[in-house]
Amino acid sequence: MKDLDINNTSNLVHTGPEDNIGILLCRTSNAWQRQVKKTLKKTMRSLDVRSINIRKYILDLFAIGQKKGGGGHFGGAFSLVEILRVIYDDFAKHKVKNPNWELRDRIILSKGHGCLALYAILYDKGYLSKKQFLSYGKKNSILGGHPEHFINGVEASTGSLGHGLPI
Repeated sequence: MKDLDINNTSNLVHTGPEDNIGILLCRTSNAWQRQVKKTLKKTMRSLDVRSINIRKYILDLFAIGQKKGGGGHFGGAFSLVEILRVIYDDFAKHKVKNPNWELRDRIILSKGHGCLALYAILYDKGYLSKKQFLSYGKKNSILGGHPEHFINGVEASTGSLGHGLPI
């Protein structure tokens, strides 16, 4: 196996925004690069447009947070997108217009560090206004680094320790 000089940026090839992948590949063989690109494009096509848009919302929140000196945990949030979509779209009983509906299912995000995904889903479903959504990380915003119970659609304040299970 050929050793790569990680300090030499000529070893890296950006797949580019033109194919909506936007990752860096180590330069080895052209055949390998073509295979990786083909596989990644296939994977991206398998994600539906809404999941991709929700991930874009997550990246938007992350960028907003970065400007304010924070950011969030977008990797952990990305891993939750399909799970939260299935819960909110197919299983949970909830009403956006009546978030305190007595017969709603209580959805508790035990992994509070995944809040960017929850905020993106809540925005997508209509629980958060655009103004609220874009206020993430700003002074006096209701959206912080962990979900809080006073946000529409959030049942419990949780954090990094996964303490939602005993609630």
